[in-house]
Amino acid sequence: MITSKKAEKLAKIEENRRLKQITDSNQELRRLTKRDSKTDDDLSLDLSPLLNESILNDFDWLSIQFILDCFSEAIRLNQIAGVSFYPSTQPIESTIELFRVPLYLTSMRLITYIKQLNEFQQLDKEDQVYVVKLNLLTICFLHSIFIYDPRTACYHEQDTIDLLFSGKDWIKTLNKQFHNEMKQIRNDLIDIFQSDD
Repeated sequence: MITSKKAEKLAKIEENRRLKQITDSNQELRRLTKRDSKTDDDLSLDLSPLLNESILNDFDWLSIQFILDCFSEAIRLNQIAGVSFYPSTQPIESTIELFRVPLYLTSMRLITYIKQLNEFQQLDKEDQVYVVKLNLLTICFLHSIFIYDPRTACYHEQDTIDLLFSGKDWIKTLNKQFHNEMKQIRNDLIDIFQSDD
């Protein structure tokens, strides 16, 4: 794991690198606008150096790995106890059960994850509580969108021994319209991610 000082130093280095790129781009733009009027007909900009450049640099990959490590640690610290494990299915028969098991587990993992982030640690305690209270339920439902598997119609956190939660139980507990809207949001997000490639 990365220490917070090392992460801050890497963030500063990355910020300086990006500022230099912006400055270099601005200088290139000024150079292009000052070109002789004879060449104004051909204002094409050669983007090939940018296209050959990797989208993610070492700092970006390090940041992604840090995020993955933090979330893995949050899952490890918040294991389910006292119930069957994967591939068992846990029935949900009431809204209370929905909040007691899957949403509570997700909430605890997300809080544990957030508490590991440097940006969150830099906030004072009141702001930390406010950020969590304001966003937690929304993030939990967004998280549930991503752990839903339409092939099995179940909710399950990958790479864990968590039990499965049936989509039918979510429909019965919340309502079919809400469940369908969650599935539609999931499909829309997948379309957006795939079109970004």
